[in-house]
Amino acid sequence: MGQLMDCDRMLGLIDADVDGELDLTSILALEEHLAACPHCRKRRAARRALHLRLQSSLVRYPAPTGLRQRLGVAMAMQPNADAAKTHAALWSRWRILVAASAAGLLVAGGGVAYRLARQEAQPDLAEQVVASHIRSLMPGHLTDITSGDRNQIAPWFNGKVSVAPVVVDLASQNFELVGGRLDYVAGRAVAALVYRHENHWINFFACPPMPGEEHEHGTEAMTVKGYHLTYWTAGQATYWVVSDADPADLQLFTALVQRNAQIRPG
Repeated sequence: MGQLMDCDRMLGLIDADVDGELDLTSILALEEHLAACPHCRKRRAARRALHLRLQSSLVRYPAPTGLRQRLGVAMAMQPNADAAKTHAALWSRWRILVAASAAGLLVAGGGVAYRLARQEAQPDLAEQVVASHIRSLMPGHLTDITSGDRNQIAPWFNGKVSVAPVVVDLASQNFELVGGRLDYVAGRAVAALVYRHENHWINFFACPPMPGEEHEHGTEAMTVKGYHLTYWTAGQATYWVVSDADPADLQLFTALVQRNAQIRPG
């Protein structure tokens, strides 16, 4: 009975995980449960597959002008401090999404289905990248394909992700390619390449454009929960590098990848 109740509680975490909305503490709790529960592992795999199928068929539209005006009036009727706070929260994190899905997300009687799609700000994405990095360090999660041969790793991602990773061999610069895996950031399937530098693991993500993501010019760096990150946009992809390695080593790795793969910031 206790295991069943725990599985029921984890179902809510699985749904939030698929949508990219879990914090680090919840992610670690979920992964600990999944490591011992094949039933919930199947649940998450099924929900991820459904999420990707639905996402591929969604059509997004901006909120109608009338709706924006009505919300503006509603905000104006609140006390100033509350109105400003609520207005900022609404319009920085949400937009209207009209969905018509072959999976049956249709509204009977000619109604229109609206979905509020959460707009991820760059700091939110950084936290999710760090969460994916931490998750990868758990036993059995680091790689789906283990190889130092880029000619084996690159084709493995065919048909699995919308942005193919650019795999570079940097072993001569003390960044050893050890493999790759399919990961999820903001609920989207992404390619993750794994490198080892001395005693540190480096995760290199190739991501499609994310909802609410700002287009950055140049390479940006930040530190989140003790992990160092660099990221940049090139073409139709955003690239993230994350590790607990020294920031100078991470900057060197980033520069080498950009130069060898010719994916400099756009």
